[in-house]
Amino acid sequence: MVLWSGGSIQLAVARFTHGSSLGIESMSIRHWPTVTIRSYCALTSMKIGFVSLYGPGHFNPMSALARQLQSRQHNVVMLSLPFVEPLARAANLPFIRFGEKDFPDDVTAEIVGTMGRLKGAGAREFAINAIAKAAQVRWRELPDLVSLNGIDALVLDNYDFYAEVLPIYLGIPYATVSNALHFDYSGYTPLCVYEWEHENTPEARQRNRQGVSEFTQMLIRSYAEMIVEVETAGIKPDWEDPSSLFSDLPWITQCPREFDFEGAHVPQQFQYAGPFHDGRGRPELNFPWDQLTGEPIVYASMGTIQNGNAEVFRTIAAAVAGGALPNLCFPSAVYSGRSRSVLCRKMRSSLIMRPN
Repeated sequence: MVLWSGGSIQLAVARFTHGSSLGIESMSIRHWPTVTIRSYCALTSMKIGFVSLYGPGHFNPMSALARQLQSRQHNVVMLSLPFVEPLARAANLPFIRFGEKDFPDDVTAEIVGTMGRLKGAGAREFAINAIAKAAQVRWRELPDLVSLNGIDALVLDNYDFYAEVLPIYLGIPYATVSNALHFDYSGYTPLCVYEWEHENTPEARQRNRQGVSEFTQMLIRSYAEMIVEVETAGIKPDWEDPSSLFSDLPWITQCPREFDFEGAHVPQQFQYAGPFHDGRGRPELNFPWDQLTGEPIVYASMGTIQNGNAEVFRTIAAAVAGGALPNLCFPSAVYSGRSRSVLCRKMRSSLIMRPN
């Protein structure tokens, strides 16, 4: 598995073997073409399934990883709701859909659009409930799809909570990817869903652990129906500790080490290896070049969760307008539901949305 960051490419080489551990080593290199994965370990070709959430901010980095494994002679396939199939086509990757009956495109688009507008605790609860509903469908449909398509191993998204029960049930190896900020369930640092400052004090750790407890109780409530079905199938993990489901195979995060809290407690298999972007595999955006004035540009590209919150863009624009260059042009790429838009705000004019 090859991961990279910037000009000094971050390389991680991973070896999947059936029923055993996945070895990983990291190094920085400056000349990518001179290094091949075979320099580090011999790989047996496998068919690897990437189970992705239906947000573009999660699918796109997963697809970048999949393309890298594909370039190393592995068969790869993306598995997700039908909503993101156009992204798979743009990425030129095989795609297996599930949940077509329960999550038609219009329903999923409304979910993604709502997540992009909400803020705070309400956004957190809505997102978890939505992910849990998709997980329920995945638990019922994916075992047969994985088996029928001869998939040997899975790569899971850390935000697809309790997704590990699927490969555990099937008895196949799996690795974990944090496409968004990773979760520190130890309580030594604040869980990423809270806006708390990191403090290395007993009081802060107690607060953090209370936050973890409240968050996992929310997960258990949202996943209650699936938990009953999973336990009926004989899998009974510690639902209050999602990290107990992680395998000893790599857990990889997009977050650079420099952006993480000091003193984060992570397991041995945890690797900082982001960002995951190869400049390919994205749908073309019809950018409104005619709105540019020739002045310097500030470009803001938002993720899935806050890309529909216009107040975030206005705040960025106001901060820039109050600086030394008030005549900057401020275009912003937005993906809400299936509608791609560009917001172009000239600092002394109104906010304009251009749907694509």
